[in-house]
Amino acid sequence: MENTGSDKKAAGIINPSAYFYNDTYEKKQWYLDGSTLSPLSIDVYSVWKDYNGTGVKVGVIDSQIDFRHADLARAYSTALDYNFGLGTDQVAIDAAHLPYFHGTAVAGVISAQANNGLGTVGIASGATLVGLGIDYSSSTVDSQVVAALKAAVNVDVVNNSWSFVTPFEDDFSIHPEYAAALKSAAAEGRGGLGTAIVFAAGNDGKWSSSNYHNFQNSPYSIAVGAVDPDGTPASFTSLGANVLLSSAGTDIFTTTLKDRYADYDGTSFSAPAVSGAVALMLQANPDLGYRDVQQILALSAHREGLSDDANFGDGWRTNGADTFNGGGMHFNDAFGYGMLNVHDAVRLAETWDEQQTYANLATATGSVQIDRNLVAGSVDHISAQIAVGSDITIEHVQLALDLRWVDTGDLDVYLTSPDGTQVRLVYDLPATDRVGSLRNFSFASVASMGEQSAGTWTIDVYNRDPAALGKDGKPMTGLFDDATLTLTGSATSHDDTYVYTDEFGLLYTGAELAARSTLADGDGGADTVNAAAVTTNLTIDLS
Repeated sequence: MENTGSDKKAAGIINPSAYFYNDTYEKKQWYLDGSTLSPLSIDVYSVWKDYNGTGVKVGVIDSQIDFRHADLARAYSTALDYNFGLGTDQVAIDAAHLPYFHGTAVAGVISAQANNGLGTVGIASGATLVGLGIDYSSSTVDSQVVAALKAAVNVDVVNNSWSFVTPFEDDFSIHPEYAAALKSAAAEGRGGLGTAIVFAAGNDGKWSSSNYHNFQNSPYSIAVGAVDPDGTPASFTSLGANVLLSSAGTDIFTTTLKDRYADYDGTSFSAPAVSGAVALMLQANPDLGYRDVQQILALSAHREGLSDDANFGDGWRTNGADTFNGGGMHFNDAFGYGMLNVHDAVRLAETWDEQQTYANLATATGSVQIDRNLVAGSVDHISAQIAVGSDITIEHVQLALDLRWVDTGDLDVYLTSPDGTQVRLVYDLPATDRVGSLRNFSFASVASMGEQSAGTWTIDVYNRDPAALGKDGKPMTGLFDDATLTLTGSATSHDDTYVYTDEFGLLYTGAELAARSTLADGDGGADTVNAAAVTTNLTIDLS
C-alpha cells in the first residue's frame, strides 16, 4: 500500500495582499476561487459566506496528523481520534516519534484554520478533524485500514488518500473483509444515512487503472482524480470508469510538520478537497444519504475549462440520462464527471429533497454463459451480450468476468449500456504484458448514472497482441467462460427532477442547445426543475 501524494518543495513567504481571508499563504491556493496561477477553481468563496463545515466530523485515514500544528490544532479532536498503527487513543507526538508528513498535509486541505493570520485555509475550516492513524510501513497496514473503516461509522465523511500498489491486490472476492468494512460505514454511518467515503483515484497515470482496485471502485466509495492548473489531467492521475469527479492535484499548498507548509502533488490532495466539500454539503443539508452525496457531486462537477484531449483516456462522452441540463451527463475516464464545483454542490444539497441510503438501494442483475476461447492471431475479439430485465435508475455498474488470459496488460475490455454509453474497464497498457488475474474481479463504472438498467448490455474483449505465444510456443489461448453484471441505484419513479446549472449556457450550442432547451416529460408523476446552482438570470417558459 502507498499514499497517493508526494512532497515537492518548501514554502516561501507570500504577501497576502487583499484576499478573502487573511491567511498568509491563501494566494498560493490557486484552486480555491481562481487566481493568476489558473483560471480554474472549485468555486468555494461564495459558499463560505454561509457554511464552513461546523458540526461535521471528517475522519482522515492516514499517517498520524500533527495535531500541534497551529493551523490544525483548533479543528483536531483528541477526544475522537485513534491511531491503529500504535493501537491507542492516547496519541502523543514527540521528537522521537514524529508522524509522517502525509496525513498532516491531507488534513490541511480539509480544515486548516481560516482567518487566523497565518498559513493556509481549509475548504471546511469549521469541521472537526478526526485522525484515524495508520502506519503505511507496517506489515499489518491492511488490517489497520479495515479497523479504521469500521470506525468511520462514527464520522460523517472519511478521507482515504491511499491506494494498494499492485493491481487487483485489493480484490474483494479474495478479501471480503475489505468489502465488509466499506459496507458497514455506508450502511451504518450517520445513523443509517451512511458515511461519505472519499478515495484518491491513484497515481498510476497511463500505466494502470484506478478501476483495478476494489476500494476505489466500490459503489460505497467516491474516487477522485487530479487536474493540473491548465485544465489537463494530471500526468499521474489514474484513469478509470470508476472515477466520479476530479479536483486540483498539482501544486497544492498545505500544512506539513512542525508548523510548516509545502507544495504537494498527487490525488492524495485532490481527494481531501472533495471531503471538505462534502462537509459543507452536510452542514447545508444534514439529511443527505451517502448516495445523494455521490449524485450531487456528479451533477455539480464542471466540464468547462477542462481539456478535450482524448490522448489521455478515451475523451468526453455524453451518457443516456435525460435529467441534466436538458439531456445527458458528460463523463471522461480521466476526470469523471468533471471538476469539483463547491458552489453548485452546496446549492443542490440545500434544495435536495431525496434521501437515498443503503436501506433503499435497488439492484438489478444479469449474467451470460459465453464459453469461448480468445486465441491470439485468430480470435482476437469476443463480443457477448447480457440481457437485464428489471429496470432501475442506475448509479453504479459492476462487471465480473471469468476470463482466463495470461497477458492481461494486452487486453482492452469495453462495456456498452443499452443507451450506448461505452466505457473501458480494462486497458491495453504500454509496454506491459501482465497486470494480474482478471478472473472474478469486479470492475466498476459510474458513467451510466441516470440511465435505466433494462435492456441489452454488450461486453467486448480485444487482444491487442495477435503475436502472443503461450508457454508451449503456440498462439496464446484463454477461456472467456462467463460474465455477471450487477447494477445498483434507485427504484424507477415517475417523479423526476431536472437539474440545470450554468453549464447549460456555456457548453452547448446549435442543434444540441436547441434539443436541450425543450423539456418534455411524458410519464406523469410530480416533476421538479432544480436550478438552484444557476448563478445567472434565468427564464423558464412552462407553456
